Amino acid sequence: MPLPAPEEMAEWDRLAGAEYGLPPNLLMENAGREAFLALQGTRGLKSGERVLVLAGKGNNGGDGLVLARYLHNAGCVVRVFTLASPDQYSGPALFHLQAARSAGVEALEIPSRPLEIPAAEIIVDAMLGAGFRGSLAGRILDLVRVINRRKKVFILALDLPSGLGGLSGRPEPEAVRADLTVTFAAPKPGLCLPWSARYVGELKVRDIGLPSKIPSENPPLRRLIRPARGVLPPISPYTHKGRKGKVLVLGGSSGLEGAPLLSALGAARAGSGLVTLAAPAPYCMPWRRHYPEIMTLPLEANNWNEALQGRPWSALTEKILRLGENAALVLGPGLGEAGPPLLRAALNLPGRPPLVLDADGLRPFPGGSFPLEALRPEDVLTPHPGEMIRLLEGMGHPESSRTFILADLEEQAGREAALGRICARTAATVLLKGPGTLVARRGAPLNLLPLAEPSLAVAGSGDVLSGVIAAFLARAFSGEEAASLGAWLHGRAGRILARLWPAGGGLASDLAEALPVVMKELLPSVEL
Repeated sequence: MPLPAPEEMAEWDRLAGAEYGLPPNLLMENAGREAFLALQGTRGLKSGERVLVLAGKGNNGGDGLVLARYLHNAGCVVRVFTLASPDQYSGPALFHLQAARSAGVEALEIPSRPLEIPAAEIIVDAMLGAGFRGSLAGRILDLVRVINRRKKVFILALDLPSGLGGLSGRPEPEAVRADLTVTFAAPKPGLCLPWSARYVGELKVRDIGLPSKIPSENPPLRRLIRPARGVLPPISPYTHKGRKGKVLVLGGSSGLEGAPLLSALGAARAGSGLVTLAAPAPYCMPWRRHYPEIMTLPLEANNWNEALQGRPWSALTEKILRLGENAALVLGPGLGEAGPPLLRAALNLPGRPPLVLDADGLRPFPGGSFPLEALRPEDVLTPHPGEMIRLLEGMGHPESSRTFILADLEEQAGREAALGRICARTAATVLLKGPGTLVARRGAPLNLLPLAEPSLAVAGSGDVLSGVIAAFLARAFSGEEAASLGAWLHGRAGRILARLWPAGGGLASDLAEALPVVMKELLPSVEL
């Protein structure tokens, strides 16, 4: 789903008028009507209910003035408080202010002092919207505080709660805390970031009649990961396990034998027909006892350093090259210090399958560098913020303080900038984990997963994710598609765990077990 920044949305509005003859008055009328229908459908309306509309003098205020007229016609007792005197209104906002007054809506300028608003069952925030920049101050900041102090009042925000950053999703410094936000044409990035939820409330996206060619010919720099039903084709009754994808997981070391097993479980539960774990023989013993469905390739070596030489490496190389099509590798879970030499060896294999690099597969090489340029478009990197720091440091990031970089990666702008620096150096897809997971590749829009699920914060969760992504790579999805679908499924599985164990206690293996339940949502239809 397109995720336009406020300035991109403004350009879409301009194009609607300049190239398609749709005047701003009409778009504003459509927005106000859709807000009315969304409010009516979500909360319901009763004749005689008191509604207060707080309207700025821009387009957002105009949307609120249209809504006021519809509410008045529905029998509500509507009062409009404008943030400026009527003679300061112009263009479409003035047009709809006059139309509301002609229809019988009372519209008054809000008094400066004392700053009081009348009692109401519903307050409509149409003050600033997506065009807001900077920081709230003065009367509007005071007004936001007054609104948020009201109890037992339903608060509807139009397009974006006033004071909320359209890109950051953070209050600047405070924002209206809405029960319902109705945004128009497409969601804005700040509405979809996990930390904005307490201000956004329930989010509804409503169509206002923009021609579909506008977003398709002017795509935004960001997209929302929201896979539709049918993105996974139904499984043919004539298929066989090889066509369902083959995943080979390279990982494991002393004390970390469980990590690659979790990756293998993720791949198997995400639909792979053949999943194999390869490791030095001592690390394979626990796997055989617990999951007979997952094959093992025990290498004749005591550790990975020995396995990268002579017969063990020849056996592993032969296995990798025999995988053929519909295959993918996971490299890194539980590898420890063997990550860099194994990655170097794997990158030199001609005709290797796509790689998913996770955990120790993202360790820097001696000297701190990482072979970003050697990766292919079908490969996927899955760093968490700490691993992203190591990648940035290997690129000679100008900031020497790890603390500074980590703080920067806690803000959306810093996360996007970090991905931009990495993607400029590699053709691979990069998935940056964390609340509001991001998936990026060079030359493509940035994909955002609007989830923050604490049930994913358990050891082994990322290992499961790497296996899920590999399962989709093995089914011929692109790196970007596999990473985005994998992140979505992983997050949805986390929500299942949160419902089952709201106080925590879910395990990474439980995430893998929940995957088939979530995957049903992506089939064209499901017969139970």
